[in-house]
Amino acid sequence: MGWLLLLAVLVVSRSSAVQEAVRRLAVSLRGKMVQLELWAIGGGFYLRADAASAFASMRAQALSEGVALQVNSAWRTREQQKALYDDYVSGRRSAVAAPPGYSNHEGGTAVDVETAWGTNAAYLWLSANAHRFGFSRTVPDEPWHWEYTA
Repeated sequence: MGWLLLLAVLVVSRSSAVQEAVRRLAVSLRGKMVQLELWAIGGGFYLRADAASAFASMRAQALSEGVALQVNSAWRTREQQKALYDDYVSGRRSAVAAPPGYSNHEGGTAVDVETAWGTNAAYLWLSANAHRFGFSRTVPDEPWHWEYTA
């Protein structure tokens, strides 16, 4: 009887964790409504389900080689993207930010990884290996910005 209760507790715990890890929503991206299923990638960050799965595999492989991939940003709401864009336009932010509705962060396919402006082990590892997991560096002046393009 004790094992059955433990199994039931594990099933309930697993179900709760999965529900917390997934967000489903509709967003307007480049003028089209897109349905997103977002999965947690740790640290309170989310990516589109396929990108999250690929990122988890990539992060695990990097870690097995002694390289930690620290996420600084991933999926963003339209409001978050608008705030970044407004800061960029006003000069309060030096890094370029796409207008709301045009950022791949809003689509759940872009992740910003701590790369120390392209000088640390994470950047070197990503440059050599990210393509194997479907990620590409798509913004030349942003060595931290990687997008799932597979």
